[in-house]
Amino acid sequence: MRQPCSNRVGADHVIDYTQEDFTRRGERYDVVIDVVGKSSFGRTVRCLRANGRYILGNPSLSGMFRGAWLTAVSDKQIIWEAASYQPEDARLLMALIEAGRIKIVIDRRYPLADTTVAHRYVEAGHKQGHVVITVAQDREI
Repeated sequence: MRQPCSNRVGADHVIDYTQEDFTRRGERYDVVIDVVGKSSFGRTVRCLRANGRYILGNPSLSGMFRGAWLTAVSDKQIIWEAASYQPEDARLLMALIEAGRIKIVIDRRYPLADTTVAHRYVEAGHKQGHVVITVAQDREI
């Protein structure tokens, strides 16, 4: 589903990946930003215009290698960044949460025994918040 964007975002349109596979529209894009890793790498690259950019958030190892190779041999630029975590980032997030400026959204909770089911749910790519594994604390260690 193609939706107009607010001017604050700076994009002409945003396409909801849960509603539509943009790689099958036959359109060409200047920039594709994939922060959830649900787009086909090959089809996405083919959707880019000349000198287009494909921005990957936390790509797989193969995505990093393919991106480096394609950037070196084509007119397209594949940009990726793996998130790094610093203690000061956690402190800032905690302060924002405590101040009510960030709301934590929990999609589902699973007991420890259902970790495999939880992973399958996450890997399906449709979660809309955090998935929590609960650990019973009813026995002494």
